[in-house]
Amino acid sequence: MSPGDLPRLYAIADLAYAGSQAEFLRCIAALAEAARLHPSQLAIQVRARQASAPALVALARTSREAVGKEALLMLNGPEALAAEFGYDGIHWPEALIPGAPAESHNFAIRTAAAHSIEAVRRAHRAGATAVVYGPVFAPTWKHAEPVGLAALRHCAEASPLPVYALGGIGPDQVSECLAAGAHGIAVLSGIAGAADPVASTTRYLAAVLPERHSTSDQ
Repeated sequence: MSPGDLPRLYAIADLAYAGSQAEFLRCIAALAEAARLHPSQLAIQVRARQASAPALVALARTSREAVGKEALLMLNGPEALAAEFGYDGIHWPEALIPGAPAESHNFAIRTAAAHSIEAVRRAHRAGATAVVYGPVFAPTWKHAEPVGLAALRHCAEASPLPVYALGGIGPDQVSECLAAGAHGIAVLSGIAGAADPVASTTRYLAAVLPERHSTSDQ
């Protein structure tokens, strides 16, 4: 997938954040609905790092069934499992970025978490399509030291890959991140923790794709 074809909004559904499988699946269902309303504008990452192997298999299967082809669906987990259920791509935590190019499965997208330029370069060597960099601002649901917009700009300028900005980014901060060179925005709590995740997704999309939304409103 070429950089220009990558969605601008990257939503993360996280089991630990959701607190239960029921809430996790509620988030997936909302993201699936948002994807149907806004085709091809979303990438969705399924993340359940603390789940048992059987639970991860069940969540991966259910998530794949819930999300149609309108969104790129990615698994933060084993490549073989992602391939088995027809996922569009995978995500690597920074510590699990492969040391050599990954060629075992033909995924449309591979993303990697990166907290430094060195990690960005490792992701590029491993064959990543894009990196998720942050936290740019302080996350609202956990303690993490923000790196700020200047660091995001430096990363975007130095990165050979498109960069998704992550961390404490509300719709009002989207334009700042894009101006700093981010290709798009990655969101966890801003969507998963919203009272209306579908409406929140729409607000983020309006912020990250203002020209498309302003045109469609006319």
